[in-house]
Amino acid sequence: MSVVVEHPRCIREGDSYVYRFSVAVDDLRRDIWFESNVELCPGNLNAALPVVLFPSMKLKRDVVIQGAVSDKLLTGSGTIQNIFSTWYKEYTVVNVSAELTCRDDSGKKGVACFFTAGLDSSYTLVQNFDEITHLIFVDGFYDHRKGNEQITEAHVEHLRRVSERIGKPLVEVRTNLRDLMDNHGIWGDHNHGAGLASVGLLLAKHFHKIYIASSHTYDVPLPWGSTPLMDPHWSTESLTFVHHGAEATRVRKAAEVSQNDVVMNSLRVCFGALPNCGRCEKCVRTMIHLKIAGALDRCTAFLTKETVNPEYISRLYIKLGDVHTKAVFDENIEALKRTGKHPELVEALEDCLNGVYRKKLRGLPKRVRNFFRRKILARYLAAGEECRG
Repeated sequence: MSVVVEHPRCIREGDSYVYRFSVAVDDLRRDIWFESNVELCPGNLNAALPVVLFPSMKLKRDVVIQGAVSDKLLTGSGTIQNIFSTWYKEYTVVNVSAELTCRDDSGKKGVACFFTAGLDSSYTLVQNFDEITHLIFVDGFYDHRKGNEQITEAHVEHLRRVSERIGKPLVEVRTNLRDLMDNHGIWGDHNHGAGLASVGLLLAKHFHKIYIASSHTYDVPLPWGSTPLMDPHWSTESLTFVHHGAEATRVRKAAEVSQNDVVMNSLRVCFGALPNCGRCEKCVRTMIHLKIAGALDRCTAFLTKETVNPEYISRLYIKLGDVHTKAVFDENIEALKRTGKHPELVEALEDCLNGVYRKKLRGLPKRVRNFFRRKILARYLAAGEECRG
């Protein structure tokens, strides 16, 4: 049996444009939809291929697309499969066929970048500021969990303000594609690059180039859903995806972003708050990037900067053993060592990365360990209440 993509349709609902297609696997059928403030009527099923490719590989099912797909994209999907199946052995190369192939040709259009106001996408924006004409944000990618609607709405409002201040229109897209993709893979490790490609392909009428910000540098070749190896192969004859920023560490990115006060002070790196809470792992590590760049004192994007101290950093909760977290911490450690400044922060980061504080806790009597856990939990709950307030 195959994974079948069929019934593409476009409708206008008030001020929004909606694009849908159906995915059928055996007797199960799921509608995938996209909604945007700009027109989504591509005249082909290019956007469906990234959505179904990795789930089909996981299920070991061929893909049948009942509609037109770019000839270049079909070829690129074969390269993507070869890369992906080499990284992840549970994914198998499958056959992809389309009812029709097409050359997705059209004239020159705008240039966009996917933008969350995080450090990576802010660096891409600043580096290509004169070329980029639009920003793209996808609701349903980053604050996907139920109950996060208020956080997402605050994030979107924040991006609208940033967009207005820098004079680059914000393209807003909502989608449910993660409802399908998350059942067959992990969003960061496997699926987010394909999700971005799907949205970008829907916007091919408006753009001839779309930037995707890098998560890692070239010297950290970790398997990941978006990489310089894979992203360009989602391109068509008229739309080029550019994986940008892999030449720069996050410390360098912070230094570049700090040259634009509006973008720097609009950073949004915290999953739980606006402004950024200043207490979570992502906030603290970003503030360290900015401190190394000499820009932390000027940055107004965080509720507190007092947490950039050795005691707090050494006790910071991180996911021990996570290679992506380790890569980011190693960047900060190496950068601090190169400057020769703040040896106390180097020691604190190494202690945090090695779980020294948690190992000490495990050696304490149970009542004492529980006391410390309650204190830490109370601190985080208080931070959450302060952010929501």
